[in-house]
Parts: sequence; C-alpha cells; structure tokens
Amino acid sequence: MGTVSVSQRSFEDEGKRILGMGDRWDKALFLKAFGGCPWVCYRLWKTIQPQYTISPSALPQHLLWTMMFVKIYIDEDVLAVLAKTQAEEFHDWVWLFLKVISEASEHLVSLVLVELPT
Repeated sequence: MGTVSVSQRSFEDEGKRILGMGDRWDKALFLKAFGGCPWVCYRLWKTIQPQYTISPSALPQHLLWTMMFVKIYIDEDVLAVLAKTQAEEFHDWVWLFLKVISEASEHLVSLVLVELPT
C-alpha cells in the first residue's frame, strides 16, 4: 500500500462521511463533533506525520476518530458504532493517535489558537 495523499479536503470529505452529511457541508456540526475545522485537522496531520510515527496504514478517518473521542468523550463502543467500525479497531487507532499527539503537544499549542469556534 502506497502513502495516502492527504489534504484539508480529505478531512472535510471524511468528516462529512462519518457524520452522514452527504454532499452538504455543515462547518458547525464538524466543529461540534471533532473540535477543530478541516484545516486544523490537516495541520495536526502534517505535524504528527502518522504515516511515519504510527503506521503507513494511518488514514484521516483515524485522526477524526481520535478527535471525536476527545471532543465527545463517550464510551468507545458507542463511538465505534458511530464511526461504523469495530470497537477493537476504533480503540487501537485512537490510542495510537493519542500517544503521538501527546508526544507532539509542545508543537501543537498554536493550532488550538488559530481558529476558535464562534
């Protein structure tokens, strides 16, 4: 499997899929579910470089699952159902991403300040 090309649009499209938005875009819903806009997701992806720090199989959906877990913080089994995946897969990806994000936290503080929800 080759490296996946990831862009800001990747996070918008994947967020719309996870949230069942179809073709419509609802920025407020995206922010409520994931705690950041697609641009912040993309910058976080570029900062932590999960294809190298976690796995070449890492995908934007895995970062969004992690952000949803942190933002909503309900039972992992429930979030796995919402993410339309198996609980074990959800758990494994989320905790891999949380570890890498935690290790990169000193580089990430400015991302939180870039775009605050209105």
